[in-house]
Amino acid sequence: MLFSTLLYRTATGMGPLAILVTVTGRQSLAVASVALTCWTLAGAAGQPAWVASCERWGHGRTLASLGVLTAAFHASVGLVHGPALTVGAATLAGLTLPPVTAKARALLAELLPGPERERAFSTESALASLAFVIAPLIVGASRALVEMGPVLASGALLVSVSLLYVRVGRGAARIGGGPEVAANSGEPDDRSPADAPRTASQWLPAVILVAAGGACYGMLACIEVAVVARFHDPTAAASMLCGWSLASLLGGLGATRWIGVHWVRWAVLAVSPVAYFLMAAFGMHSGVVFAAVLALSGIAVSPTLGLITSQLAQVTHRAIRPSAFAWLQSSSWIGASAATTAAGLLATTRLDGVLVLAGVLALAVLAALSLSGRGGTSEIR
Repeated sequence: MLFSTLLYRTATGMGPLAILVTVTGRQSLAVASVALTCWTLAGAAGQPAWVASCERWGHGRTLASLGVLTAAFHASVGLVHGPALTVGAATLAGLTLPPVTAKARALLAELLPGPERERAFSTESALASLAFVIAPLIVGASRALVEMGPVLASGALLVSVSLLYVRVGRGAARIGGGPEVAANSGEPDDRSPADAPRTASQWLPAVILVAAGGACYGMLACIEVAVVARFHDPTAAASMLCGWSLASLLGGLGATRWIGVHWVRWAVLAVSPVAYFLMAAFGMHSGVVFAAVLALSGIAVSPTLGLITSQLAQVTHRAIRPSAFAWLQSSSWIGASAATTAAGLLATTRLDGVLVLAGVLALAVLAALSLSGRGGTSEIR
């Protein structure tokens, strides 16, 4: 399952860059930007609907069909001519993205008890950092081979991981029972939602954590914009973002050893807001300070994302858990898209304001994690 999420994160990490590179080369950056925005928003809109389809029709046929469709639409982005057709193809490519991450997270939550689940989610978040290092390399290599290489590679990886996860789900069905495991066997899920939460107070922790996911990815988008704006040399900016991602990988792997040591966890999570405010105060005048604090802040990225997902699994009933993770995925894409736009506009006048915005979002994530964890740590099954 973790390998499946790594491949899926790599494919979806390739998608935006593949669209930008391919469409800009064939048409213009303006058309590419609109196509990418539509791809992102359509992907966010489709995830909850496709999870519901998996539960109704079975994840095997749903994921396999979506994998083939999204691969075809990604390829069509490099084939069609004209802004309208290009934007339409990108929108359909995003809309048909299979909900592999949401399904995998729900399955991990079903199979694993609390401590092991938290370790798995920390590892999954760490591997996501690795995916964002791998994705640009594949895009660059495929672009060097053929003009349409990036969109073809992204589509091929998406259909491959969809088919792989179909086999993973069926294998998990032989490991243990449970509603979500049964749903991943490839057959329609006929479980009754009678025990699902019905009151606003039962839904509130999940809503808070879904919002926290959007804020967290918005925070990361702000940092990416700030690095690119602060260092005009593309090689320097790419190197720093690569180092930041690798620090996130190490932080996520380290977090698997901190399970149960709450003071260490919260100390690490507090690194992000402190680092971003320090970068805003001192990093504008010293590139060395900016780079050093940026690398340090990467340690907290994966632990924060891992805690959001593990806590969401803890506070949601199993009947709504797949939908909750689908909404978390949607929230993360919307948050990243909105923050990228806001940070891009802000960076033209106040670059330190982008870092302050990142710090505010980091504080909001910490507050959300604290609020959602109140009322005890008992797990909702």
